[in-house]
Amino acid sequence: MGLDLATISRDLTFMEPATVLQALAPPSEAGIQIGHPVFDQRGTWALGIFGGSVTAEYGNASQDYGNVIGRFTYLAIDHLAPADRPAENQLLHLGLSANFQYSSSSTVRYQSRPESYIAEHVIDTGNIDASGAGAVGAEVAYVNGPFSVQSEFIDSVVRKNNGDGLNFYGFYANASWYLTGESRPYDRVNGDFKRLVPRRNFDFGRGGAWGAFQVGTRFSYTDLSDGDVHGGRINLLMGEVNWYLHSHVRWMFNAGGGHVAAGPHDGHLVLFQTRVGVDF
Repeated sequence: MGLDLATISRDLTFMEPATVLQALAPPSEAGIQIGHPVFDQRGTWALGIFGGSVTAEYGNASQDYGNVIGRFTYLAIDHLAPADRPAENQLLHLGLSANFQYSSSSTVRYQSRPESYIAEHVIDTGNIDASGAGAVGAEVAYVNGPFSVQSEFIDSVVRKNNGDGLNFYGFYANASWYLTGESRPYDRVNGDFKRLVPRRNFDFGRGGAWGAFQVGTRFSYTDLSDGDVHGGRINLLMGEVNWYLHSHVRWMFNAGGGHVAAGPHDGHLVLFQTRVGVDF
C-alpha cells in the first residue's frame, strides 16, 4: 500500500520510509496478489490478500490479522526518456490504495520510530480493542529531469469493539535533485521507482568520475491521538545527501529534527545517521 512501500527499500530516496507509512500502512506479509499494467502501461492495478503475525520492521503493529489491499496507479504525464537522456525524463504519477484489515485477536495497534531504525518507537497507540480497521491512501510523484517531488497521505479508521470510532492519519512530502544530472527511473509494470544507474560510476583511475549525487528534503506528520487513545503526534523535517558510487553501491547521509507531542514520549529530537548499502 503506497508508493514508498511498494518501492524496493534499496531504491527509496531516504534511508527509512516516513513515519506515516511506518505507522499506518500494512507491512510486507505472505499472501496472494494479482495485478497487471493497463492503458498501454500508463497504469497498473493490483489486488491481494495477506495475513500472519507481524515480523516486518515497517507497517502497523497489529497482531494476528488479515488484509485485503488494492492499489491503482496512472501516469498523467508520460514522457519517460531513455536512461542516456535523463534531462528529457518527465512524468506525473498518481495513485490510490485501500486496505481492509481484520484482527482475529481483536487487537489493533499503530506505532512508529522517528524515521531511524536504531531509535525507539516514539508514537504508539498501544493495543486497541478492535476487530478491524480500514485505510485509504493517495500518492503523487512528479519527475522533471533531475528534479522530483513526491507526497503521500494515509487515513485510517478503527472501529472499536465498544462501538466508538477512531481516526488516525498522516502525510509526507519530499523533494530531491540529482546534482550530476540523473533522473529517477520509473517501473511501468509495478507503478513505482526502480534502481538508479549513475551516468558515470565512481572510479579512481585516470579520467575517472565521482558517480552520482542526490540532495533532498522531506517533511512528515503523523497523528496517532484520537478519542481516548493518546498515541502521540510527530512532525519531522529531514535532509539528505546520497552518493551513488555505482548502481549497486550507495552511501546515504540523513539528518533532521522534529517534535513529538500528545503521547507517551513528548519532546524534541535531533538525529543524524549514515548507511552504506551494497546489493548484488
